[in-house]
Amino acid sequence: SKVCPNAFVATCAWHRIDRNLLSHNDFFSLLKTVRDSGIENRAEIDAITRWLWYFIKHYETIEECNVAMKFLKFYLAEVDQSKRFGTIDNQELRMKLREWVTEKFDNKREELFGAFFGGMTLGNCT
Repeated sequence: SKVCPNAFVATCAWHRIDRNLLSHNDFFSLLKTVRDSGIENRAEIDAITRWLWYFIKHYETIEECNVAMKFLKFYLAEVDQSKRFGTIDNQELRMKLREWVTEKFDNKREELFGAFFGGMTLGNCT
């Protein structure tokens, strides 16, 4: 694109998170099971989803993205969840979320994360 040279056609953050994760066949039933198991667990899934959106819209520097990504991957890999408000007890879902974050999200950071768009944040744009 001439306006945003770092932007890629057919890469939409909303589709990446909503369609390729939350509504995708590989995740939908697993996420629904966790959400339906309790309000705290629903909040856990919602917090992770919002965390992903922070990469897209709110983190302003690459360093912020790097630190937050390390925390997110640690959070998803942490074995002891006893100190959390909600939990994702389903190990299959936690593994799939870690894989998705690594393979489908983090490796697309130059195309998705607002911090890579030359000093501008994406604000309400996706």
